[in-house]
Amino acid sequence: MSAGEPTIELPTLADVEAAAGRLAGRLERTPLVPLEDLVDDGEALLKLESRQVTGSFKPRGALNASLRAVERGGVSGLATASSGNHGQAVALAGEQLGLPCLVVAPVDARETKLAGMQARGAEVVLHGRTSAERLGRVAELAA
Repeated sequence: MSAGEPTIELPTLADVEAAAGRLAGRLERTPLVPLEDLVDDGEALLKLESRQVTGSFKPRGALNASLRAVERGGVSGLATASSGNHGQAVALAGEQLGLPCLVVAPVDARETKLAGMQARGAEVVLHGRTSAERLGRVAELAA
C-alpha cells in the first residue's frame, strides 16, 4: 500500500453481530433460495435482496451506518450523492429515524429512482452527471 492510501478495515464478527442487532425488525428478512442446479460440488444459496423494500441490498448498509451515527450523537440529518438505489436506502433510513434526508442525484437519473427517494421524504437535488460532481455538491449543501 502506498503512502496516502486509506486503510481498509474488514468487519469483525462482533461488527456483523452488532449490525444484525441494530437492523433487527427494521428491514425485510429476505429469503435464501438453493441453487443446486448451478453448483456441482456443494450447496449454493441465492439471497433475494431484490425483495427488500427498496428493491436492492443497499438499505442494510445505509441503515446500519445511519444508526451507528445516531448512536455516536450529533446527527441532525442524512445526506448522500446517489443515482438511485443508495439514495433510496438513505431516504428509507431518514424516514425510519425521523431525520431529514438530502440526496444529490444526477440530472439524468431515472424517474422511478427519484420517485422512490421522494416517496420516503428525501429532498432531491439534481446536479451534474458524474459522481465527482454530485459528491462536491452534496458536501456544499450538507455544510
